[in-house]
Amino acid sequence: MALAATAALVLLIGGMALYQLRAAPDAGREPEAADAGAPSPAADAAGAAAQDPAAPAGAEPAPVTEPAVKAFSWPLGGRPRVVMHFGAVDGSLGDWRLSDGLVLEATPGQPVVAAAAGTVASVEEHPVDGLAVVLDHGDGKQSRYAGLAEASVTAGQAVKAGEPIGRVGLPAEARRGLGPHLLFALLVDGEPVDPLEYLEE
Repeated sequence: MALAATAALVLLIGGMALYQLRAAPDAGREPEAADAGAPSPAADAAGAAAQDPAAPAGAEPAPVTEPAVKAFSWPLGGRPRVVMHFGAVDGSLGDWRLSDGLVLEATPGQPVVAAAAGTVASVEEHPVDGLAVVLDHGDGKQSRYAGLAEASVTAGQAVKAGEPIGRVGLPAEARRGLGPHLLFALLVDGEPVDPLEYLEE
């Protein structure tokens, strides 16, 4: 037993020296546990590493998908009734396929306008969809207007948003059941997308 840790009381009884050992106030006490609220050195190191830009990164957060910018207007001068939505099952051609655009209710001869400013990429006759105009809007975006009776633009021509590009025609024989309509599609990097995600409300 360490003498420094005790106090000695000496008693003389009958010529014999008796020692009563008494523990010092702090002897034998366990060190007090660290305050539960105080961070440990390991926690301090971990926190510093998390705040240090040079520290190794952990799991990367999931990428945030930006919403589509509604930069296109309706091509019939107002919001018409949608006869068939994008991705709907289209059985009008005698088989089953998914619609790659919107079938918009229209009247024969109704003006069709550019949904956004761009350049005419093509004016072509399609065996099923009829006369179609494709506009290139840059940044990988194109719009397609099919089922026209006539086109008032030519390939390479620049057009403004809302500028007339043609008129609605009669539907092809295979699509007569849909009534007079305009086929309107949007493509991003060559892939069809839902026009409703890009059209103004």
